[in-house]
Amino acid sequence: MASQASPWLRSARGPMILAMLPALVLIAALVYFTGWAITYSFTNLELTGPNSLNWKWIGFDNYTRLITREGFLSSLWVTSVFTFFSALVGQSLLGFLLAAGLRSIRGPGRAAVEVALMLGWLLPDIVAAFLWQATTSSTGFINTMFVLPLGFPSLDLLSKFALPVVIVANIWKGTAWSYLLFTAALDSISREVMEAALRHKGVAVVDVVVEKEENVFPMVPAGSRTAW
Repeated sequence: MASQASPWLRSARGPMILAMLPALVLIAALVYFTGWAITYSFTNLELTGPNSLNWKWIGFDNYTRLITREGFLSSLWVTSVFTFFSALVGQSLLGFLLAAGLRSIRGPGRAAVEVALMLGWLLPDIVAAFLWQATTSSTGFINTMFVLPLGFPSLDLLSKFALPVVIVANIWKGTAWSYLLFTAALDSISREVMEAALRHKGVAVVDVVVEKEENVFPMVPAGSRTAW
């Protein structure tokens, strides 16, 4: 298979590079403008006024003013907590667990879960925001169905627990993307290989066939050995 694919890849190298040019241009533009922004962050350059023309280097003054500004460190901490629990732990972990758990399930149960995931992903952000505002309000779904029937007073969850509510809402909004990625990755692995890997205990020996031209032979001196 490798001997059949390699000539094709060699002959298609030109078209492949040509197809990559738009992406390479965008990456180069991203790197350039990122470097431009970092470089000019050490100056007093402004969009309007005298400093837009007669700017000068001021070192770390902008960063010092930013870090010492009231509320910046608190905002940075809230952003870090939101990103960690929402994107890294929430969306990625939940997407993987759902993809792995639903892989062997067929039927209406899986369809219902996937519809719920896709609904959160496809809804416009403004609609999702109003939906969660209505769900977590003092007269919303959570209070009506769970809090009040248990005898507790109603709570405005979005006002009292703003960060956890926003984290849960963002997990619901973006888990579908990671679920699709993990599902596609798991579907590319045959079921027999997955089941054999789960049954196997200990170290496994893998036999890989490599072309002679692509192989890297170890340099072992004469009379020596590679294992003891």
